[in-house]
Order: sequence, then C-alpha cells, then structure tokens
Amino acid sequence: MDARVVQLIGDGSSLEMPCNSTLPYLVFHLKNLNKFVCLEILVKCSDGKKRRLICSNQQSTTRITKNGCSMPL
Repeated sequence: MDARVVQLIGDGSSLEMPCNSTLPYLVFHLKNLNKFVCLEILVKCSDGKKRRLICSNQQSTTRITKNGCSMPL
C-alpha cells in the first residue's frame, strides 16, 4: 500500500494489508467513530497458529478464547 491514509465507507468494507514483521506493536488511528465499527486482525503466531483479534465499539467486555480475543475500543 502506498497511501498514507485509507478511508473505508459502507457496510462490509474491508482492507487487506499482508505484512511480515517481527515488531511487537500494531497501531491504528480511527476517527469519527459515531457509528458502530469493528476492526478484525488475523495474526499468525511464531508457532504457526492463526489467531484473531477483534476490536469493536459495539461491546463493553473483553472475551478471550484459545483462538483469539475480542475487546472494546
């Protein structure tokens, strides 16, 4: 991706950004969250398992499973 800013509009909008990084941090800046939004990130761990991190402003509690985590924004 060459763009510094990406705008996603509409239900079911998605963006795929494959990357190969060993850095422990991932930072997103979200603006104008006056509607419900969900950010879903699929991560491949060092042991080869895929885990899902879901961040949403529709929930107020954190849920942790063996395959992922969902938490509020």
